Amino acid sequence: MCQNLEPHILIHPRKGKKERLLPGIGLLLVNPSEASSCHRRLQNDSGESRFLFNSQLTVARNANYFLAGPAIGAPT
Repeated sequence: MCQNLEPHILIHPRKGKKERLLPGIGLLLVNPSEASSCHRRLQNDSGESRFLFNSQLTVARNANYFLAGPAIGAPT
């Protein structure tokens, strides 16, 4: 995990024992059609798909950022 002193952080992630670290920068995609399109583009650019309960998670090839979504609870 990266230490970020930004006072406007909305999500403070936690990691389970067997989970790999995520990059410190991520984008939560709420809209299912946008999420699908963005994940596909990132995966076509050698992004890595990872497990995310009830959603998708893709980490960029250079591991600088990740995409998650569609948001949990959003219709698919």
